[in-house]
Amino acid sequence: MATKGGAISIIPGQREGSPEETRRSILSRAIQNVVSALGGFEQISPTETVYVLGDSCLGCLKDLKKLWRKDDTDDERTVARIFYECRVLHNDLIPILLETAGKGK
Repeated sequence: MATKGGAISIIPGQREGSPEETRRSILSRAIQNVVSALGGFEQISPTETVYVLGDSCLGCLKDLKKLWRKDDTDDERTVARIFYECRVLHNDLIPILLETAGKGK
């Protein structure tokens, strides 16, 4: 356990301010913000829910694509791991495809 300015770090074996930790925390916040703006499920009746696209869904998808490309030079595949943790494929990308398929959106 290490302290820095009164804060206690309880993550064993991780140096405070390490480049990996900083990169991951920055990317994680950015990805979570973009994913939350994609849209979400809305209940339209007691038995039916639909995925409603966010106002800036297309822009968010483009941002996710740009973030994905940042992993090309990252051996740790940080962005892919954050995408997995956010469950963006299952919770957002597949529902977006199902909602927009054949609608010309």
